[in-house]
Amino acid sequence: MINQQGSIHGTLLAVFGVGVLLTGKPSSGKSSLALSLLDRGHKLVADDLVLLDKKKSALFGYAPKAGFGFLHSRDLGMLDIAKLFSDNAIQEKTEIHLIINLDIDDSDTGISNNINLPLITSPPSPVMVEVAIKNYLLQKKGYNAATEFKNMLRQTDHI
Repeated sequence: MINQQGSIHGTLLAVFGVGVLLTGKPSSGKSSLALSLLDRGHKLVADDLVLLDKKKSALFGYAPKAGFGFLHSRDLGMLDIAKLFSDNAIQEKTEIHLIINLDIDDSDTGISNNINLPLITSPPSPVMVEVAIKNYLLQKKGYNAATEFKNMLRQTDHI
């Protein structure tokens, strides 16, 4: 549980401006997925150790000063993301909106459940993450595809 401040093991990115926390055991694919998303133009906020700061009902994440801008890959070693991609590929802090747990059998992130963060539990591709973010943004605007689909079916007498 997070009170005002804490930390969690994971990789935090900003995807379409939405904070996405990748969690999972070592070798679960967090770094590979993060690199794929960075290659698609998204931003790294923190890797390995994500510092957390809760403000009212929002949870923010950021990197320790010593780790800002770096990502560790088991296959490639330590990577300087700004040097590899650009200065625009890193971001200091983001609000966490979505948690993607790469351990299918273990979805407990330890983050307080009163923040209501959606959790994806299947191993996602970069496209799956981007679509999840776009759907999340639509839902924040009040659009629900399932409700819309049901309404459409009702209008055509299929329900």
